[in-house]
Amino acid sequence: MWLARRSADKAIDPLQLDNLVGGGIAAGQTVASTVVKEALEEAGIDAALARRAVPAGAVHVFRAPADGIQLETIFVHDLWLPADFVPVPTDGEVVEFRRVDLGTAARLIAQTEGPDRVTVDASLVVLDCLLRHGAIAPDAPEFLPLEALRHPAPGADAGAPD
Repeated sequence: MWLARRSADKAIDPLQLDNLVGGGIAAGQTVASTVVKEALEEAGIDAALARRAVPAGAVHVFRAPADGIQLETIFVHDLWLPADFVPVPTDGEVVEFRRVDLGTAARLIAQTEGPDRVTVDASLVVLDCLLRHGAIAPDAPEFLPLEALRHPAPGADAGAPD
């Protein structure tokens, strides 16, 4: 799994780890067109490769940070990148990318302090991925409440390619 380190200039969560690609959906745009746009802008992923992203559902964020209320729907996608692909920061929002195995991803989202802290939003997306791909057993008693956070995309088959 690729994670991005946010720029020190970001107003929210500077220098924290984040999803490989993310961004708001502009008026008149679709989720799919936003994935393609943000993939190129943030990670140098060309449109042909970005269009292979498979919708995997949505996670919802509702929290009260110090400066107000955050209420957000995050559309989750899986994008299986070629083994030799290395993302490139292109728009200044990201300063580096880091590739981790799923066990390391699980440990990172559990951290609440330190330089490798993952944003709340990205932590939910990573957790969703770990549950869907069996890196965390969905029937493990400590994780059952987390399954309620997921909302599968209609008709989405988010399994790994053969």
